[in-house]
Amino acid sequence: MAESPVQLRPFREEDLDVVVRSSTEPAFSLPFEWGGYRSVPRLRARWEEDWFLEKDPRQLAVVEGEGPAIGLVMW
Repeated sequence: MAESPVQLRPFREEDLDVVVRSSTEPAFSLPFEWGGYRSVPRLRARWEEDWFLEKDPRQLAVVEGEGPAIGLVMW
């Protein structure tokens, strides 16, 4: 059985729970460093503004094939 490749893509609305969890649940980021709490309404507004692509920090969803987000990358 062939595995679906891992890909990066802009966040979709249905993926925002991954962003919220990474910003409100320290254990979600383990074993990596947690970036600290961020306001959920501000995260939503930021996504609506630029899909996390235009200003820092930029973020992309990590997905397997065409599935939902399973994580994120931030730079």
